Amino acid sequence: MILKQYGIASSSGAVLSDTASGVLSQGFTGRFMIDTYCNSASSSAASFALGFGNIQLGISDAGSTAQIAATTAAASPSSTTSSAASATSTTGTNILTNGDFGTGDYSNWALFRLGNPTFAIQGNPGSYVSVITFPAGGDANNQAALLQNAATAKAGKTYTANMGLLLNYPSGLANDGSSCSLQLYFVDSNGFGVSFAQTSYKNGDAAFQTITGSGSVNNGFNGNLNILIRCYGSANAIVAGIEDVQLFES
Repeated sequence: MILKQYGIASSSGAVLSDTASGVLSQGFTGRFMIDTYCNSASSSAASFALGFGNIQLGISDAGSTAQIAATTAAASPSSTTSSAASATSTTGTNILTNGDFGTGDYSNWALFRLGNPTFAIQGNPGSYVSVITFPAGGDANNQAALLQNAATAKAGKTYTANMGLLLNYPSGLANDGSSCSLQLYFVDSNGFGVSFAQTSYKNGDAAFQTITGSGSVNNGFNGNLNILIRCYGSANAIVAGIEDVQLFES
C-alpha cells in the first residue's frame, strides 16, 4: 500500500506536516518504508538535508474514513459491461477524455506493454470495453498500461478515480495459478502524486470489480492517470477488461 506520493518544491528550512491513510483488500506481512528523492533544477552539485519526526502508523477498523481507498464489488453485472460510475456517487469535474472509450478506439490514451499482451476495443456503442489479453504461460513481467495526460493537478484539490475491471468475465480467474494485479494512480513524470488503488486478484474473486479511490494534492503537478495491469500464471490466456474510467476534481 502506498500511503502518499507527491513532489515538494520548497525553500530551505521548510517544514511539511502531513497524514495519509489507506484500506487493505487483503492482509499481508509487511514493512513500513519512507523513500525520498531530491534534485535541483539549478545545480547538479546541490546538497540536501532532510529530517523526519513523530512518525506514526495507526491501525483502525476498515469502516473508518480513508483518504485513499480501493473497493471491490462482488456483484456481477447483468451484461458483459457495467458502469463503474453508476455505483459511485461522485461530485466534481471529470477531467478525463474518452474514459469510456466511446470513440470506439484509444483516442486520448497512450498504450504501453512489457511482454506480449494485446489491446483491443470491444463491445457496442455506449458500452465499449478496453480488452487486454495476456498470453498463456506468462510471468509477472507481463504487464500493460493505459495512460492519459489528464490535466494539471491543483494544490488543495481532491481527486477521485472510478473504473470497472473485468477478469476473464464472466467466469473469473481459473484455479490454475492465475493471478492479476491492478495499480491506479495520478502522478507526474517522476512518479509523485496520488495512488488510488493497488489490488491483486486470484481464483474465487469476482469476475467484475468496481474500483474507486481518492486522494488530495499538496502541490500542483502536470499529471498522468496511469492504469497498470499484470496478469500471469495461467495455462490459458487471461483476458482483462477496463471500462468507464473517470477522474474527478473537487
